[in-house]
Amino acid sequence: MSVFYLESSALFKRYRTEKGTDVVNAIFAGRTQTDILVTSRLTTVEMESAAARGLKSRTVTQQAHALCSAPSPTILETSPFFL
Repeated sequence: MSVFYLESSALFKRYRTEKGTDVVNAIFAGRTQTDILVTSRLTTVEMESAAARGLKSRTVTQQAHALCSAPSPTILETSPFFL
């Protein structure tokens, strides 16, 4: 069992390719049923803000913006615990 704390900038790498994206993708691709992903309650707000900035600067797609701006971002559904 491994526990991974993923803050908003790490999670956002799932939607925009940048340094570290390969590491975050490897965590998601290699996780097992016993692995735990943990994040902060603030991550939802931070993800929405980063997505809005990314859309405005055209560094994220409309699809990525929609996924990050949903009331419960899809990425957070994989995280069973919130700090």
